[in-house]
Amino acid sequence: MKESQEKRKFKRFALPVAHYEEIDGKHISGVSDVWDVSRGGFRILSPVPIDEGAVLRFKISVPKSLDIVCEGKVRWGGAASGNRYWLGLYFTKIAPADKMDLLDYGYDHWLEAENAVHV
Repeated sequence: MKESQEKRKFKRFALPVAHYEEIDGKHISGVSDVWDVSRGGFRILSPVPIDEGAVLRFKISVPKSLDIVCEGKVRWGGAASGNRYWLGLYFTKIAPADKMDLLDYGYDHWLEAENAVHV
């Protein structure tokens, strides 16, 4: 197992898409896939750097399954390929039922992938 995986506190999974906009400061908006979703937060890819501490409003959509509105605060940022930037965010506002639905969705799809590998 990789050392970085051992340090992680929560299981991670990916989601198809999130629309976001900045709440504080400059008006920034975009669309990104969502990676490393966990109980605590998630990661997106942005076309512009966004300062640590910025709060973003998200609409996370999974067709025929989820439509969640939440907020996240940028914890870290870093350069990615092609003039894009990784942003690590933690949840600052999400309804408890939405968080449960999000984690249930991720766990169910993780189980499907695990079972497919072991068949």
